[in-house]
Amino acid sequence: MSFDPNHSELELDPEMSEKYARLLEQAIGHNFQVDGIIEIGSYAKGEAVLGSDIDTRVYMSSPDFYIWQTSGSRLSVAKQKEAERKFSDFLKITQEKPRLTLDWFEFNDPTAKKLCAQLGINVEFGLADSRFAEYELQRLDKQPTAEHQLLLESNLVFDPNEFLAKRKSEIEGKIYPTLVKFYQERYLDSLPFEIFTHLQPHEMDKWKLEKSRQIQWVKWAVRSIRDAVGAKFYMQNGKLIYKKKDILSFCTASLPPTDVTVIKELYRWKTEPEIREQMIDDFLANPDEYFAIFTEYTSKLEEIVKRIKNL
Repeated sequence: MSFDPNHSELELDPEMSEKYARLLEQAIGHNFQVDGIIEIGSYAKGEAVLGSDIDTRVYMSSPDFYIWQTSGSRLSVAKQKEAERKFSDFLKITQEKPRLTLDWFEFNDPTAKKLCAQLGINVEFGLADSRFAEYELQRLDKQPTAEHQLLLESNLVFDPNEFLAKRKSEIEGKIYPTLVKFYQERYLDSLPFEIFTHLQPHEMDKWKLEKSRQIQWVKWAVRSIRDAVGAKFYMQNGKLIYKKKDILSFCTASLPPTDVTVIKELYRWKTEPEIREQMIDDFLANPDEYFAIFTEYTSKLEEIVKRIKNL
């Protein structure tokens, strides 16, 4: 199978995606079944290179349990509490069932390593209860949720009963005032905090470099532009754009040439294999030099995002 930066092996091979679903069901047990799988990472954005991990979100349900996934990201305590509050509100209005809590580091990481060996691909996954996801998407006029962006900026990998296709079609093209405010605050008012945490050595760099040969600051820099453009476009048109080619087209048409030069450079660092590999080797040999470069580019990014906000 030839490499495609827009579509992963998992998405292109129905037999493999079916096997992936069954292996996850076996690993979790408790009568959980996979209702759908989406690819939410580099392949969905058209940014993948050979060796990129296949970053999936897996929607599951069981007649006996609700599933709750602890986060593998460095969410603030406040955001973790907010997520817990929303799930608790959901539990109050649903049929009583015990909650099965799966810790990202204790369950997902070791399970993903086994799945990589069994499937012969580089895969990661996060879990979501299908019923909670549906509950959140039905309340977009009252409360924002990251589920909106995750679903609309993804490739469908496994959707046997069209659960995900239906949910996606219901929300596409609709402007929700709650989301306009949410995207403004999250992606246009400031850069993501992760950019600043990766201006110095961080344990995530070592882990990600070993797993998928990716420098975390570069990942978050590209993401900051993608999310800012997506947010602005959504506020104006009700649609999230996120593919590399669409982001570059928007920036070329809307921003000064100096900004476009910076943005194209960031995408080259992330998506052009030879440049990416050489940069990673140099970064490993002399990280301090690159942290200085990243600090300079962070200032440029802050100005670019301000200009996107004011378009």
